[in-house]
Amino acid sequence: MNRRERRNRIFRPQQQGEVVVDSEAWHENCSSNNVRHHTNFVETLQVEFWYDKHYWDRLHKGDGDGEREGIEFEFVEPLVIKSYKYLMYYALKHRDLLFVNHPPPKDRRRNLRVVLRQKFDDKETLNVVVEYHFISLNKLEVTIVTAMSKEGFNLGDNQYAIEFIDDDSTLYRLVNSKVVEVDSYRAEE
Repeated sequence: MNRRERRNRIFRPQQQGEVVVDSEAWHENCSSNNVRHHTNFVETLQVEFWYDKHYWDRLHKGDGDGEREGIEFEFVEPLVIKSYKYLMYYALKHRDLLFVNHPPPKDRRRNLRVVLRQKFDDKETLNVVVEYHFISLNKLEVTIVTAMSKEGFNLGDNQYAIEFIDDDSTLYRLVNSKVVEVDSYRAEE
């Protein structure tokens, strides 16, 4: 075909009439090649927000260097809300990622904490340390323990971190003093 010649276009006529879905037909899903859809249901989960006094003091009083910028609730809250679906995705995929403390420990051992990171174009990376606790079958509690806007935020041994760039995320874990990339999720375009 000559570069100047136009290619023939495929003509696809518009469908006429109503599309009929056979509810008795057998289809394929993730479990089987021979299934029939039954129903859908939606389960609701209430997540309570709390913030620790350490976060409050860091936000309002600062430290020796002065008041902290970039850790305001207007930045922290959307990150915590967005991260829940990603935490569920990673927890369902990786058995050792237990991010919900259940039940709250009777002794004062340290609870499981996750670091949420958001990279911004014009700011340093926001690091938010959160704890999730099981309250009831349809209720969780999330506590913002602390937040810092800085590069190179240190993780504790075996601690997980999720780093977000827009809607893409990467799951990291500190293992034997080395940060290891565990998995990633790329939003479909």
